[in-house]
Amino acid sequence: MKLHKSSFLKDNLVRAALSAALIFFVTVANLSAGGKFEIKGKAVGLNKSKLILFAIPELRTSDTLGVTVIKDGKFNFKGNVSNPILVRLMIPESNRYSSFWIMPGTIEVELDTARTSENSSKELMPIVKGSAEQDIYELFNNKMKVLSADLTREYKKLNTIKDPEEKKKQEEKVSDIREEYTKNSNQFHWDFAGEHRNSFAACFLLSYTINDSYGPINKLENIMNNFSDDVKQSLSYKKNSEELASLLRIQPGKPAPDFTLSDADGKDLSLSSLKGKVVLIDFWASWCIPCVASIPSMKELYNQYKDKGFEILGVSNDSKIDAWKKCIQQNSIPWKNVVDRFPIQYRPAEIATLYSIHFLPTTLLIDKNGIIIAKNLHEKELENKIKENL
Repeated sequence: MKLHKSSFLKDNLVRAALSAALIFFVTVANLSAGGKFEIKGKAVGLNKSKLILFAIPELRTSDTLGVTVIKDGKFNFKGNVSNPILVRLMIPESNRYSSFWIMPGTIEVELDTARTSENSSKELMPIVKGSAEQDIYELFNNKMKVLSADLTREYKKLNTIKDPEEKKKQEEKVSDIREEYTKNSNQFHWDFAGEHRNSFAACFLLSYTINDSYGPINKLENIMNNFSDDVKQSLSYKKNSEELASLLRIQPGKPAPDFTLSDADGKDLSLSSLKGKVVLIDFWASWCIPCVASIPSMKELYNQYKDKGFEILGVSNDSKIDAWKKCIQQNSIPWKNVVDRFPIQYRPAEIATLYSIHFLPTTLLIDKNGIIIAKNLHEKELENKIKENL
């Protein structure tokens, strides 16, 4: 969900379950006994530090696996896991952490405060032996670094430029490179999952790109079906399957799922009440810069066809209702607008989830009978489709 290159939590990486902040909101649960594991650890620069080991499912909760203290540069954890899982080792006193895959068996882990992530000095990069899933995880990350090398270099260059005109040119260059990188990295995610059908880590990583914008939906179905029976029992697979089911519900030719949300006056408005019109559902938010930037061109389209049986229904992803209303007023948005619901705090919005929305803005064109015509059409294509269906 890059809710226009920004996630539901505004560009906190998908599945913010990997966020260190969430470890303080822990749901303690027992993992079902499946296989014994032991972590034999060594640590440099962390003597006498307290360690907490968490499981990281793709939910907004975490399971604690154990607590220990580093003594003489060593630490140890023992427990049971039913499947290979991604874990996070937290060091509360310094807010440092490290993430890696464990599985039944003995796993050796080395931590060093001098070995940190390029993105955060708080993240310690572990050396892990004895975990086949960690090997696959590292293989993936190493290849992704190669793919992103050009983009990383140009971003760094952009941050050093002061001259406005030169900066604008560099921003355009970065944008072009980012577009190519996104295409290549998404394809790599899919290929990697297809090549590692027995890997729990590959299935977990696939969750970042469960989206029909990245390739034919039937290819994604084939990749999911190709995973081994063991992997299909994992939480990652189940979550990915739910996401895939959502995508299949909103393919062209399928009836658009009905919903009812509140407009700016607090009145209920349902999608089905617009049947008989060609409707453009626009998933947007007041905090989404590209969404707001597209309002003028949307106005032109709306004004040209509103009297011919065309309607726009904006579905806002704003959790702050006042900000949403203010944006509507400031930009004099003339079409119908409703705001999505957030049944659980810090979780994706209800209707955006129903429609499997990963980007903002995302648009779906619906015909007079409520059937989905197309998704995310560019301006000229969109106008042609509207005229064709009016």
